[in-house]
Amino acid sequence: MQEHYYWNDYIKEPSRDAFFQIESKFFASLVNSNDKISYFQDNTVQTSYGMSFAIIRDPLGIKASNYYALVIDVEPGSPADKAGIMRGTWITKAGKNNISTSSYASLQQGDSITLCTSIIDYNDTTNEYEWLTGDTITMEPSAVVEPLAIKLDTLYEERGKRIGYIVCNNFDKESIIEEMRTSLSNIQNAEYLIIDLRYNSCGTLNNANAVANLLLSNEKNGSIFCSLKNNKGETIENGEYIIEGEELLPHLNKIYLLTGSNTAGAAEAFIAATKNNSNKIVTLGENSAGVQFYTQAIESPYGFTIHPVIAEIYSPDGTIIPSEGITPDYFIDEFAQFHKIYPIGDKQEYMLYSTMHLITSGGLPRTAAAKSCDTYFHLCR
Repeated sequence: MQEHYYWNDYIKEPSRDAFFQIESKFFASLVNSNDKISYFQDNTVQTSYGMSFAIIRDPLGIKASNYYALVIDVEPGSPADKAGIMRGTWITKAGKNNISTSSYASLQQGDSITLCTSIIDYNDTTNEYEWLTGDTITMEPSAVVEPLAIKLDTLYEERGKRIGYIVCNNFDKESIIEEMRTSLSNIQNAEYLIIDLRYNSCGTLNNANAVANLLLSNEKNGSIFCSLKNNKGETIENGEYIIEGEELLPHLNKIYLLTGSNTAGAAEAFIAATKNNSNKIVTLGENSAGVQFYTQAIESPYGFTIHPVIAEIYSPDGTIIPSEGITPDYFIDEFAQFHKIYPIGDKQEYMLYSTMHLITSGGLPRTAAAKSCDTYFHLCR
């Protein structure tokens, strides 16, 4: 920590008693009060129900104090998948507890649990949407779940235009590079490409760099992908990432990157680098998470790993990732059509539909009123 930690100048000498604390508390005592990124990880096997969700205040506005967990993604073969939970499921109760902003842990892992669900339906008599009671679902205990990096690749024919669509949910494992090669091969006849990064919040800069190389021209070889600088503004050792472009689909007219408030870290570096090094990149969605800092995993022989911040992430233009996130070229609220959340890849899914509309008509569709409620995301990791 004293050698690599970004805020190492502010580390106070621990008291003698501090050395006898449990590891996680000792690590926390060293972390700067402004540091919201560094974290401690117990190396025990982590389990999950395998679903990502957003906790949302009642979108119908019927009872402002009510919260619902809207499932936005389910990992294949996970306890959630086996229970029949799908994207668009509204959960109203987990076990005996109503959904709240602090109840997310009960939806992430634990023993077998019963979930109560609700459905949004349109009442032809009142001409308003209303809540109806849905199914009661029992999930098996949480299990080890390996989130997929590439969730989907497909090619659409829309109004005479060939549009490729790839859902990339993380840059975590090195296999992502070959997976992306395969996906690009699967949609090689596309004229336009959509890469969905809405739920991409983890992974390494090496992998993000390598995936970007598959899209960028070799004319950019030797250019900066991103760089890591310490608190003195100096590039750290091995902290410069370089573009070695292959551009597997050079015939693409445009590449559309879908973003959201969970698009973070390596995914933000990927967006900044590709936009700085290609005039084909268009971004749509909401501001990204604004993760400016880079953490390094340092494994202990005593069964834990610390992830301290060691640098800030700088884009190719010499600026850091803004704390308010990367602002998209086109703002789209993915829950604008909250009454019907379609599966990822369905052409009626609002973000995909809006992007395809932009490609085929030159403009966005008329957007429904944006949600006026608080939203808290929790991704399966």
